Amino acid sequence: PSSVARRLFDWENFTVVKLLSWVGGFTLFLGVAFWIKYSIENDLISPGLRVMLSAGLGLILLGVGVMIKKANLKTTADTLSGVGLTVLYASVYGAYGFYHLLEAPSAFALMAVVAVLSFVVAVWKKAKYIGFLAEVISFVTPFLLSVGEDSALFFFSYVAFINIAAAASALMRKWDGLLIGSLVFT
Repeated sequence: PSSVARRLFDWENFTVVKLLSWVGGFTLFLGVAFWIKYSIENDLISPGLRVMLSAGLGLILLGVGVMIKKANLKTTADTLSGVGLTVLYASVYGAYGFYHLLEAPSAFALMAVVAVLSFVVAVWKKAKYIGFLAEVISFVTPFLLSVGEDSALFFFSYVAFINIAAAASALMRKWDGLLIGSLVFT
């Protein structure tokens, strides 16, 4: 019976490999966030350079995560890819929300591109959790960039596009949870 239970859910693999990798990825994201905060408080670099360096770091992390092909490093590669996408997303939002370097339509377009890229990376790397990340950032984007104007047609078109992307990702990889998540967010 213990071998059957172990095959159903491998606690050792979850705690040692995945959980610690996710904690490491979250710590890396926090390190980037605190580095940016420190540079702001001490006025070390200009806002434009902060955004560019953050976006560059996000692209590097995403690139390294995508380039890692070894099966035994899959969790690390997926974590680096997810953190890279998150840093990219946060740098675009920072350029809009904190530094006012982007207007709302440009920021929306860039954040939507990061969301679509997240779906593509999730399917390509067979990383269901990056698919969930893509859903979260896709559905959060309109609320972060709300300018007080109602544009129902645009909003519902965007939500329909997210649902189509989530459904396509879920059907390609048989990730039922992604469909459920999309329906809950919708």
